[in-house]
Amino acid sequence: METDALKHKMMEYCAYRERCVSEVVQKLRQLKAGEEEAVEILEMLTGEGYLDEERYVRSYIRGKHRYKKWGRRKIRQSLLLKGVSPDQIDKCWDEVEEEEYEENMNALLEKKAANIKAGGLREKKAKLLRYALGRGYEYEAVWNWMNENLEA
Repeated sequence: METDALKHKMMEYCAYRERCVSEVVQKLRQLKAGEEEAVEILEMLTGEGYLDEERYVRSYIRGKHRYKKWGRRKIRQSLLLKGVSPDQIDKCWDEVEEEEYEENMNALLEKKAANIKAGGLREKKAKLLRYALGRGYEYEAVWNWMNENLEA
């Protein structure tokens, strides 16, 4: 594929939704772009505003928390797997207010606690804890919620 066509294709790829650098690099490899060509296209996409890692991270954090109800640990791990730097992730946590984060966690735990079928309180707490940790919420916050909201 010639360079201009490749640039156009990558501009469309980045305009469709926010992308991180590693997704764009992977797509360029898939399209068999050369090393120098890939660097040139990445610089062009960044320069023209099609590719912005911070914007991507902020959007990702917002979306995964608000719509998927993921906790910080799961969001962070997912971004690290995409090749985003830990510093970039830390810089963008202000995208979700602490109050909103707690409200989402509380609502998620209340809903799940009501649907858990368990023999006793201990089994219910274990299932709820596993579920919440799998969603990326912090152990201490979940434990505190369970102690405050589940009857003995």
